[in-house]
Amino acid sequence: MESLKELYKIGSGPSSSHTIAPQRAMKLFLSKFSGISRLHVELYGSLSLTGKGHFTDHALIMAAGDIPCTVDFKNEAWEYDFPNGLIIYGYKSCETSDNDNTADNFDKDTVSWVVYSLGGGSIKVLGEDFDFQKNVYPHDSIEKIESYCYRKKWNFDDYVFSIEPELPEYLHGILKAMIDSVDRGLKTEGYLLGNMRIKRSAKKMYDSLSNLIDGFSDSVLRTRKLTTYAYATMEENASLGAVVTAPTCGSSGVLAACMYYYSKDRKYSAEKLVRALGVAGLFGNIVKTNATISGAEGGCQAEVGVACAMSAAAIAYLEGSDIDTIEYAAEIAMEHHLGLTCDPISGYVIIPCIERNAVATVRAFEAAHMAKFFLEHRKSIITFDMVVETMKYTGARIAVELRETSLGGLATAFSLKRENHYYNNGMLRATGMVDSSGRKQNQWVHYRRTGHLWQIGYYKDDVKNGPYIKIKAGGDIDSIEFFKMGKQTKISSLKQAIKHAFKMHEGQVRKGGSSPYILHPLETLGIAFSISPDNDTALAAAVLHDILEDTDETFENLEALFGDAAAVVAEETEDKSKSWDERKQATINYFKSDSASYEAKVVALSDKLANLRAISEDYAELGDKLWERFTEKNPKKHKAYYRDMCDALSALADKRAWKELNSLVDQLQV
Repeated sequence: MESLKELYKIGSGPSSSHTIAPQRAMKLFLSKFSGISRLHVELYGSLSLTGKGHFTDHALIMAAGDIPCTVDFKNEAWEYDFPNGLIIYGYKSCETSDNDNTADNFDKDTVSWVVYSLGGGSIKVLGEDFDFQKNVYPHDSIEKIESYCYRKKWNFDDYVFSIEPELPEYLHGILKAMIDSVDRGLKTEGYLLGNMRIKRSAKKMYDSLSNLIDGFSDSVLRTRKLTTYAYATMEENASLGAVVTAPTCGSSGVLAACMYYYSKDRKYSAEKLVRALGVAGLFGNIVKTNATISGAEGGCQAEVGVACAMSAAAIAYLEGSDIDTIEYAAEIAMEHHLGLTCDPISGYVIIPCIERNAVATVRAFEAAHMAKFFLEHRKSIITFDMVVETMKYTGARIAVELRETSLGGLATAFSLKRENHYYNNGMLRATGMVDSSGRKQNQWVHYRRTGHLWQIGYYKDDVKNGPYIKIKAGGDIDSIEFFKMGKQTKISSLKQAIKHAFKMHEGQVRKGGSSPYILHPLETLGIAFSISPDNDTALAAAVLHDILEDTDETFENLEALFGDAAAVVAEETEDKSKSWDERKQATINYFKSDSASYEAKVVALSDKLANLRAISEDYAELGDKLWERFTEKNPKKHKAYYRDMCDALSALADKRAWKELNSLVDQLQV
């Protein structure tokens, strides 16, 4: 068996198979091959079917860093003998056509890897032999390990640390990461990522526990604590927070909750908990070696079921049990998860995943105590190894639609009405629209804070095609990169404009939502770039366009800082002392006149298109309630205004952005 370091990994959620493994493969690929100028990835199996909800494409693009990367979700079978994997292509030449995004078009310098995502963030690269794939344990079954321990008069922890004497230091880091994931989850409010609009619950649940100390039994309080801790970790996982694979991200809440409970409530030492992690990891490793810990291969029995078994073994160890009782605890926990399906709604690791982790946490505790009680009166004839073999057999016979594909089960019993995604909590804003030619367009903005770095991007058609900005803590622009049909250009002239927009819009949110307001100027900038990529004045004005209207900035100061761009911003700024009708008519009249500059028209078109995308998307979810968020609540007036603005900006009718605006006006329901 492999090292427990290959079982326990710290990484970003929500899915070890879909985020940690692809990122790991990409980083290894780039360390192996130098001079790569462009990347293309094909996803197969569960990676393709639920990769959107699991943010697999985002994970790969982030791992690619500055190298343009396209991701193709291949909803088709592949020729390899593992159901879940990806192919990474890298090539060193940028001399390709604008639409050259497929493997078929790569030149002779292409290098590629076929990668299996094995579960728990583990990978297998065909044709490569890495150190993390080496076997370090001489035994591959609990029966063999027990026999060895009997001769040595050891418990399971003694066995683990005799094989890996350096492991305790590593597991101290794993324990800290588990505790931290629970702590963060208990303190954070808001919505989980995704268009399900699920509110975080762990903080409220935790706050309510103080009212349960009196009048409730110890078992009730313990149950509520354990489930709350599991919720905390899984809500962090669903929000792409750092968690520990135990054995996977999708089942990370079970063992983390148990460790937190024994650390904070039972006051066990870190040293004792580290030894318990060794015991838990041993049982997880047995399953990984002899069956699977991948939901795509074995259903959720391979994830939450294994997590429950690992946790039951850890709890039994912490409660002073011998190796027979520890094995029986793990066997009970695993046996009674046999056949559990993996059917996440819309591919998100939210429902049923979060609640399922909470349930398994309680079952792990019960299994550990039942094992001790049952063995006082009877001997079990079913061994853990038997259950693992059965789990592998069962997993192979679970229908594919119930193995992390979101094609059956709860995933189809409950379906989201909207195809478009709107992640209000800090990750991704996407709109799916149809342009005037009838072709589906995907426009999206994503933003992520990682440590001291904000990373913000505007992409089109899942390909980088707009500004991608890295902003250090405090607002210093690290880099701005524009991507146009896969070709990358760094631009420095916009740094101060973007920095100033961040400063002036700090703390503001979009009307009727909770996403940072700065996303709107950034999307406006991205559209302006698609219209006039070489017009620095228009681009600066695009990201600054709402500053005079919506902040306390003065024209004089803006002009001193940005010169001609300030004049363009003033052209596009409305006089809010006037009524809605007066403001809108004045804007229409101005842009119909010869006074409006070309730059102002570019900014106005970009602004109106960004606004109408948001309106069209939100109307799909809210219907007529949408109009209640506006000063003017008559939808017919809004449509008339956008129609008049589209006509006023007809000088740009040859631009794709104008055609999209025209199409959206026609589609607007009033």
